Amino acid sequence: MRAGISWNAIVDALTGDHYSENDPAAAHLSLYGLPSIGDPDVANLHASTVFLSLQMISDGIAIDSFTLLKIKNYLVEIIGFHDVSVVPSYNGQSFQVQFGEVSEIANIALPCINQLLSVMDASHSVDVAPSAMAGADNDERPVHILVGSVFVDVFLSMICTVKDLTLLPIMTCKNMLETLCVVIYKHDFENRVLKHLQQILRRAVMRALEYAGQDISYELRQLGLSTVHATAIESIAKLATSQSQFHGQDALATQARAFLDTNLAKYAQNGLFANLLKRPLTRDFFLVLKQVTDSNARSNPTAPQSLRELLLRDVFLRVIDADPVALQNVLDNTQIYVELVHHQNFTAETIQCE
Repeated sequence: MRAGISWNAIVDALTGDHYSENDPAAAHLSLYGLPSIGDPDVANLHASTVFLSLQMISDGIAIDSFTLLKIKNYLVEIIGFHDVSVVPSYNGQSFQVQFGEVSEIANIALPCINQLLSVMDASHSVDVAPSAMAGADNDERPVHILVGSVFVDVFLSMICTVKDLTLLPIMTCKNMLETLCVVIYKHDFENRVLKHLQQILRRAVMRALEYAGQDISYELRQLGLSTVHATAIESIAKLATSQSQFHGQDALATQARAFLDTNLAKYAQNGLFANLLKRPLTRDFFLVLKQVTDSNARSNPTAPQSLRELLLRDVFLRVIDADPVALQNVLDNTQIYVELVHHQNFTAETIQCE
């Protein structure tokens, strides 16, 4: 634990101020140790404490869901969300943090926003009931999820409601787009805790696409575009599979495969496919990929390296960056890729991976 700091000390630092007697929510908030933020000095102290908390979470310091929710409450306050409230769960054993929109992010929150990238990328887990997430089912049965999943709704709401992300410091804007990629790749939106966020996730992806077409730095435009393509590739592969199964050589399936060909070739060496392999993928996905890469090879017979070769080599070069959970997915998916898509005539560059 950082310099011997305990979660109890963190919570004490966050709950050290007092409520106004006129605060209608005071009874509920004091019950859970969650006072409102008013004085600027208190706000700065809370921002520093929440930043330290996010660092500790990223470092893998064990934490329970109750403490996570307390930190989440202060995070949304610091960022500047409107209509922040704490609502007890049905069984009274926990609570959920509800919040509205945020049009501008407070400057004191920027270090916390930047730290969310590491939090979302953390590989350790926590047990959280869906009832602890605003908008989810009132289901009290805990789900084993990545620790960063508790903050996914906060992050997606920022992406969707901040008026102009490009007005933020460029490093913060870059981190937010990278964080969105991590959220897409690593967090399971099919589980009971996050399933209700699928719609806002789609909105966030479309917001990223808007920035890809703006007159901003090339790096930000590329990140916005990569986010959209990363989301689209798996979905379009599923579309190609279903159309081929039910309609044979359907025109829509042909268009889907052409989209995959174009975009996999364009981003074959920038980590797009390697990141995609960090998620569980079906064998049907790789069967479609085989069709795409076979077609690409026929269309480019004189290319020094085939598309299937470039994709595999890029995975080999980047696999060392994967965390333990994602690494297992990469290994499993690479095994299926080699089995179904590319299992012979490897070039020396790929074998040596230089």
